[in-house]
Parts: sequence; structure tokens; C-alpha cells
Amino acid sequence: MCRRSRATLLLLVSCGYWLSACGTPAAGAAMLADAGPIAVVTSEGKLLQLQAYTAPSQPPTRGLSTVSLEISDATSGQPQDGLTVNAVPWMPAHGHGTSIKPVVAAKGGGVYEISKVNMFMGGKWDLRLTFSGAISDRVTLHFSIP
Repeated sequence: MCRRSRATLLLLVSCGYWLSACGTPAAGAAMLADAGPIAVVTSEGKLLQLQAYTAPSQPPTRGLSTVSLEISDATSGQPQDGLTVNAVPWMPAHGHGTSIKPVVAAKGGGVYEISKVNMFMGGKWDLRLTFSGAISDRVTLHFSIP
């Protein structure tokens, strides 16, 4: 194959990859929501109920993930807005976290999005969550990364 043909082929393959990777984010999010939450947990103080979803895949794989939380009052079921959420990825077997700090964004309606969750190696990971504001509580989500 000549140099020009290889370059053209490489360009076409690269374009195809990027176009397929762009896809439709709304469709991807809807598919995850349709699959149901990856976890439904009650906080340690039994004040909050959380439903957790992960993207771009559910369950998450090695690397960066986004964890979306739907947080409600454990008794009334009312969405909980106005919380400060702190998230720490932690690998208990190795006793370490990550150098990338997750970013938490409140979306309203009790939904919080935690991006840049870096589970960079295979094994068991915890996502340690603490909540403060009108309610103070905590919970740990557990993930098994292939």
C-alpha cells in the first residue's frame, strides 16, 4: 500500500472512530437510566436514600467515570437539594486514593453528578461520600473494576 493510501485510510478510520464516539449523549444516558441504578443504598445515619448510576458504562470500567446520584430523604422520599457532597475514590486493598479530585455538581431535584471519578486500576474500589448542609451523613459505594 502506498504512503498516501495508508494516510487516507488512517484518516478515514480516525474520523469514523470520533464520529461513533460522539454519538448521542442523551440516548446513552437514557439507556443507563433504563437499566436501573447500579446501587440503591441508605446512608449510615439512615437519613438519606441514594440511587447511583455510572457513565460512560454501567458497571464502570477502569479509568474516569461519572457517578450520578439521586438523593432523597429516607423517610419521606423527598428529593434533597442544597447538600454539599464530598467524594473520595479509595482502593481499600492498597490503602490509596487517586491524584484526580472528583468534581461534584448539583443538578436540582435531588440529583448530583460526580465527574472525574478515577478508578485507574482493576480491583475493589470504594467511593466514600459525605454529605453536609441541612443533613450530615455519609455512605460508601462499592465497585469492582475489571
